[in-house]
Amino acid sequence: MCKSFIYKNITILTFIVIFWSTIILPVFCAEQIQESLFPVPRQPILDSKRPITFYHILHERGLNADISYILMDLETNEIIEAINPSELYPLASVSKIITALYGLEILGPSFNFETKILIDGSINNGVLDGNLMLLGGGDPSLTNDHLMSLIEGLYDAGLREVDGKFIVSAGETVYHPFIDSGQPEYLSYNPSISGLNINFNRVLFDWDYINDQYIFNLEAKAEIKSTKISNIMIDVLQPNEAIPKTHINGKDDKWQFSSTFLSKASQRWLPVRQPQRHAAEIFWKFANERGIDLPQPSFQNKLLNGKVLKKITGVSLDKNVGLMLKYSNNLLAEAIGLKATQALTGEYKSIKESANVMQNWLKEKIGKSKTELVDHSGLGSKSKISAYELIKLLEITGWDGNIFGLMNDHQFRKRNSAILKNYTNVVKVKTGSLNFVSNIVGFIETNSGNRMAFVILTSNMNERNKLKKEDRDNPLKAKTWVKKSRQIQLDLIEYWSFKYN
Repeated sequence: MCKSFIYKNITILTFIVIFWSTIILPVFCAEQIQESLFPVPRQPILDSKRPITFYHILHERGLNADISYILMDLETNEIIEAINPSELYPLASVSKIITALYGLEILGPSFNFETKILIDGSINNGVLDGNLMLLGGGDPSLTNDHLMSLIEGLYDAGLREVDGKFIVSAGETVYHPFIDSGQPEYLSYNPSISGLNINFNRVLFDWDYINDQYIFNLEAKAEIKSTKISNIMIDVLQPNEAIPKTHINGKDDKWQFSSTFLSKASQRWLPVRQPQRHAAEIFWKFANERGIDLPQPSFQNKLLNGKVLKKITGVSLDKNVGLMLKYSNNLLAEAIGLKATQALTGEYKSIKESANVMQNWLKEKIGKSKTELVDHSGLGSKSKISAYELIKLLEITGWDGNIFGLMNDHQFRKRNSAILKNYTNVVKVKTGSLNFVSNIVGFIETNSGNRMAFVILTSNMNERNKLKKEDRDNPLKAKTWVKKSRQIQLDLIEYWSFKYN
């Protein structure tokens, strides 16, 4: 008996897949897929025929899902395998690939967001005879530490007191209280979007129950200088008391939680719904602690004129894009997409309007397209795309494109996969998931040097649509479904890596 690593490290399922695909001639079922609007891929596996190996994988995993996938040879740009390539599926965070390319092309990789301190008077004997203005520029990565740097600059410039007003403005950027209204309000990955964002527009909320009462603590976290905050209000609902359906929980940073909700944990991230006011409170507090006497802030939503006394330049866009793809951060995606649209059109637009502009940009890139985009992050399930359209985008950017180097390395999977460890040099991916939606796109280089791009889209919208809004906070059934979907995705990537090595 051969002492190959297969018998030690490969699952029975994977062995069956390899046996069928490499020893026995492929057998295809006669079931027809919908007629595609796009070019039909070449043999050996046709769009209109489903490979038996895929059915083995699907049957063994027991996943109830709609599935689409496509595999492309990057040397010839020919489609090797495909199932349902022209059917639309929810994008989830795979949308961030589109946003990344959009932002990098329109703004350029060296683009920087800026946050400025302006004055409209002069400083004499430490006193500013005029107004001090904090003007946001939409930077999604602004933190407490950046505000502290601005304040140190003011202190070094000799400022100790402001005789006029302390004015805070998010500029002309359209304010969004959240990205997707279909998500529970308290989820931190559904943040507000403003021209003045701070600490990813979230706070760390922890609580304890002592002597029959709740003790709450809210902290604006940063790498160096974190601080307690007071501009967010928390109330505990009485037993059997419900939030009125007309009430938006968290509006104006006023939250209501039931004791049942609070009993499930003792800490969570909480979104900030008024980031402009939140940033103003932190800046005012830090300035007064440093010895700069500021009046209470006033707010304006417009561009401000004055002399730039100090500014913070954010990290370059390519670094922000890398962070967005690595951590799948929704605030980064929306801020980058909105800024790119503003630069392209000269207008500040809503998330949905901006997503439509990005959608038209995508059509110019890939040609015929049925893609529907409602945001830049993929948080809204109404953003949809086909596997064929995504593979065309990967084909355009290519192996040597700027996205390849920013995508996550799938090396960690090699610890759990003998096939990836022994048959691939590189696997680069971007994943995306919502409740009952799980996608993965990326690149494979086998150890023989074959380079391929792939897209795998899975969803069960019937199950997703059954979820009530209040039940969409990581439900167990959806978690189990996504776990099965990810295993199927790994099975397919292993199968392709072995077969085309």
